[in-house]
Amino acid sequence: MLKKIRQVTVNDQQEIVPKKPVKPGTYFLCKEWQPVPAGNLKSKIFLVQWIDRCVFGDLNTLALGIRNVEKIKDKRKYGGGNFLLASGCFLALEYLAFIYHGRDDATTNVQAYARRFLEPVDRLYGEMMELLWRSFRNGLIHGSWPQPISCEGNRDKLVIVGVGNTLADEHFKPITNIRRLSFAISSARLLKDLYRSFKPGFKDWLLKDAGDYVLSRAAPRLLELKTGDLMGRKQFKLIEEINKA
Repeated sequence: MLKKIRQVTVNDQQEIVPKKPVKPGTYFLCKEWQPVPAGNLKSKIFLVQWIDRCVFGDLNTLALGIRNVEKIKDKRKYGGGNFLLASGCFLALEYLAFIYHGRDDATTNVQAYARRFLEPVDRLYGEMMELLWRSFRNGLIHGSWPQPISCEGNRDKLVIVGVGNTLADEHFKPITNIRRLSFAISSARLLKDLYRSFKPGFKDWLLKDAGDYVLSRAAPRLLELKTGDLMGRKQFKLIEEINKA
């Protein structure tokens, strides 16, 4: 007898993990979930301009701020911006990768994007993207720190990870002055390489090869509050009341 479970996830070992327990020996028939767009962007030319001027424009604003802080004498109230810029770059990469590959799994999307558009910039993006994504992107977005890396049962070989904020900082190299296993990326270099993957590579693909399906993939995603979402609907009414005030 078939039973609807609603949602499952796939772990790093490619095992299906349902949110609710199921009986041993259960077989799964899975349909990949696709986000519902709130609408379509008006054209591929508009999409290219949006990515260039807004997505990369915001990242360039962060990078400019990082460079300008170096000119300020009193830096006590300012940080290096390295984690923030790297986080923004990974968010942008996730967006570009979904437009390109369109799967529900972000890791699968970024690996596909890296092989096609980032590997020509630097081969290590294609060879290391999964581990970069898990350590740096997931660590920064979900835990505010990039995650050190070790193999199970052998923490003596712990890899210390770091993020620089200038083009001169280490990128895909060990961290200077650390006498143990280490690995660093430069957020400034990541931004530069990501833009090089967009222009001309990904930009040309969008304008010449991609179908109009990219206009829905690139559009804002709809947050649709289900019938049983009592808390969400309660807060939706609060938004309505705020608009009436």
